[in-house]
Amino acid sequence: MPKTRFTKAQMIAALSGQQSGKPVKDICREYGICKATFYHWKAKYGGIPVDEDKKMKGLEDEISRLRKILSILTLENDEIQRVLDNKYSSLTINGHQKSESSIK
Repeated sequence: MPKTRFTKAQMIAALSGQQSGKPVKDICREYGICKATFYHWKAKYGGIPVDEDKKMKGLEDEISRLRKILSILTLENDEIQRVLDNKYSSLTINGHQKSESSIK
């Protein structure tokens, strides 16, 4: 996905200019964008206040952090399970070699 010149906050600020009664062509001239871009932003970010955008960014960062933690814990869990499987693979139950079906 290509990086944009404008932040979400700038896009929302441009949209709020129209809500305050400023003509779209003046907003487009001010930001150096075409009308199609403005209406694309409006479809994507219309009705979102700037403070909600900051909250969304914070939540996206939190989700990213939690996904990293989850992946690390999953890898650790898999490694522990592998070690335990190797360590206890030679156990016998009542004189018989342990089988996979007796574990479950």
